[in-house]
Amino acid sequence: MPAAAESLAAGTITVDHAERLATLAEHTSPADATELVPHAQQTPADLFRKKSNRWLTGRRSSGQVEEAHQRQRAERELSIWFEGNDDENGALLIHGRVDNATGRAFVSALQARVDQLWRDDGGRDGAPKEVRSPTQRRIDALAEFVTSPAGDADRGVSVRTLLHIILSAETGEAEFLDGQPLPQSFLRDLDPWRTDVVGHVFDGNGKPLWTGRRHRLATIHQWPALIARDRGGTDCGAGPSFTQAHHCEVEWKEGGPTDIDNLELKCHTDHGLAHRRPEAA
Repeated sequence: MPAAAESLAAGTITVDHAERLATLAEHTSPADATELVPHAQQTPADLFRKKSNRWLTGRRSSGQVEEAHQRQRAERELSIWFEGNDDENGALLIHGRVDNATGRAFVSALQARVDQLWRDDGGRDGAPKEVRSPTQRRIDALAEFVTSPAGDADRGVSVRTLLHIILSAETGEAEFLDGQPLPQSFLRDLDPWRTDVVGHVFDGNGKPLWTGRRHRLATIHQWPALIARDRGGTDCGAGPSFTQAHHCEVEWKEGGPTDIDNLELKCHTDHGLAHRRPEAA
């Protein structure tokens, strides 16, 4: 891949970019991966990794995706044992392995509860770290899921922490927000009683997505559409649960509307940087 080597030597791409291009070449071909060198030159390494997932997904057959999924499913396991030799007093240790698709659903559900526990502990205006650490909240949330009765009351899950799947009505192909392919068998096995399917149409001025100056913050109707369109932070690729809706074309204080085409997702850091730029002042 001489073009990638030259870009690396010239400093227009980083080692992370080069490693990602090499991985893409292994899955496709050096010639195919070379097509992405110009994109790598213009995109931060972490965001390039996520965007290249979508490129790679388009070159994988459904059979390859399903084969990888079934291989991961065959290797799933959960080990539980007590620390030391004392079953009564030793701490319980847990180690698990699960397929990528199921793991994403697990992480989405767990993170939603972790976020609620963080708010219960004081959230941004309090001192949640003094109550318990992030890892402690994570194990507490997992324990709740395992020990709570089935059909526990809804905990008010945020849209940002849901498991989002992009399904093209045109091709019938499904993928996760970061472009990783979604196995058809996983899609078929989703429980219809516990899975909400929401369609999005990106043409026309639908009322819920164009709110003008009636709302300063993005509405519950706008968030799913923002997530489906941006798939995370537009600058760094951060997951939706770590993003905020930013008025990108015309700032709110300058009279900008809270419309879907005047909003984009940014992580907390990038959102702050955008507001500190001279043009945003």
